[in-house]
Amino acid sequence: MEKHKVLHIITELALGGAQKNAFLICKELSACGVDVHLAAAPRGGLYSEVCAEKNIKTFFLPELCREISPLNDLICVLKIYRYIKKHRIDIVHTHSSKAGIIGRRAAALSGVKSVVHSIHGWSFHDHCGRFRKILYVLLERFSARSTGAFIAVSRADIAKGLAHGIGKPGQYAFIPYGIDPSGIEKAKQEGYKKEDFGIRPDQVTIGMIACFKPQKNHALLISAAADIVRSFPSVRFVLVGDGVLRAEICRQIEKEGLRENFLLLGWRQDVYKLMPIFDIIVLTSLWEGLPIALLEAMAFAKPIVAADADGIKEIITEGSNGFLVPKNDSEEFCRKLSRLIGSAGLRESMGRASRAVFEEKDFSKTRMMRAVCGLYEQLLNENNKGNPKSQL
Repeated sequence: MEKHKVLHIITELALGGAQKNAFLICKELSACGVDVHLAAAPRGGLYSEVCAEKNIKTFFLPELCREISPLNDLICVLKIYRYIKKHRIDIVHTHSSKAGIIGRRAAALSGVKSVVHSIHGWSFHDHCGRFRKILYVLLERFSARSTGAFIAVSRADIAKGLAHGIGKPGQYAFIPYGIDPSGIEKAKQEGYKKEDFGIRPDQVTIGMIACFKPQKNHALLISAAADIVRSFPSVRFVLVGDGVLRAEICRQIEKEGLRENFLLLGWRQDVYKLMPIFDIIVLTSLWEGLPIALLEAMAFAKPIVAADADGIKEIITEGSNGFLVPKNDSEEFCRKLSRLIGSAGLRESMGRASRAVFEEKDFSKTRMMRAVCGLYEQLLNENNKGNPKSQL
């Protein structure tokens, strides 16, 4: 049976959820013998790891950027078009809005009929400008015409897309992220200890794993922390990540007098090893698709306090495995986080509930890959009626 060729396209190779998901799918497909290609800009925390993956053919586009750039965008469309034709790609699978729009245009021009687009949270949201929102909605509507299927990681993204006239219900497949559970038990036994970072074992430690950018809204956590340390002066906050707002975040921490309470670790490739030091995981995002950091926290049986944003409410049950807080509500965030800080029993029970939800909903890579490959099969069969059933 013919070995199919799949091209994944994503804007950058940063250490974000969308990028980790795309890379994981590529690795799993290549392990199954699929001819996998990956196109992206040659930058980001995953760049070296992607380059080291011998079974994935890489195609780097220096012109590919997040910002709208007519000339560079046109160059990318033409380059991807030529690549698809040269390598006779069977399936184009795009990720994120910018790469999704450019990649699907190139796929349509080249005649590829099996086109998948993964939604990792829509680019238009309540916190972007009106012109940008209108433009991206129109571009997404146009791109939907050449999309065989959308993969949505949350039901909130499906509802939002349909509400804005993007595609039809039958185009959407609900396939939440899956993570690689290997290494979790080992990390629990051999991961870092609080003492490795100058934290006493008895100090409650709160972790937030997120890029330092406006979407993640670190300012809310720092504002709440200023109130929390008055009641719990020994509490420690650990930020994993980096980005354009690093200097601003550091200034706010200094302004609030929280230097002794905060530890900034930068980007880390060893998040699993870090998880054992955290007693609570938090996320203060203004908008989200489905945060992989929270799924990892659930796999490690951690209680969660998070902003009530989009797909987050689909994995956090209020008062069961964590607390949901209205976006930008510092007072409520402080109140609910304080409840967990002050009760080891509550942290333990919510942590068990987190792990139970993780297992019940099966956020494993095995489940995700089964669904993704099934979707590929469906598209290939629909576009090759009359031929023997395709196999990946």
